[in-house]
Amino acid sequence: ADRSAQLLQRFRHLLETRFRDRWSVARYADELKISADRLHDLCTGRLGKTPRALINERTDYEAKVLLQNAPVPGSEVSNRLGFKDPSHFSRFFARLNDESPRAYRQRSHQSLQTG
Repeated sequence: ADRSAQLLQRFRHLLETRFRDRWSVARYADELKISADRLHDLCTGRLGKTPRALINERTDYEAKVLLQNAPVPGSEVSNRLGFKDPSHFSRFFARLNDESPRAYRQRSHQSLQTG
């Protein structure tokens, strides 16, 4: 149990420091010196989410922060998050949020203005 907790803590630390590098689940597992299947089992067993879902959630959170607070174009947000192609970022964001990054930014700015 302690080993599992340590591995999850190390995964979360790696995720915080490397999510902008767009690492695959296999790359995280390699860094942890475990198999991707073992990482999957740890995450789903302890956290109820797959490693990919956790990676996507972290990236999505950062995207939302940048879209709300950074006065930069969407292509720069995409670049800061490690996406090689802004259209790939747009599809990623829309898949998770059911709206484009531009629509999200406009809606979040409108809600800030109205209160």
